Amino acid sequence: MICQHRVRHAISLIHQNPEMRLSDVAADSGFSFQASMTKAFKSQGKQPPTSYR
Repeated sequence: MICQHRVRHAISLIHQNPEMRLSDVAADSGFSFQASMTKAFKSQGKQPPTSYR
């Protein structure tokens, strides 16, 4: 559940700030690493974060 919230928040940040670095999006969304965020996206059946730009 927390992971789903973090992924939704990350998607929102990517849409609001497309120039924001993905490592910053990950940190602002509560992920320790960008790779952790990417893994969470994939585990929820979503596109990788780079695709949301």
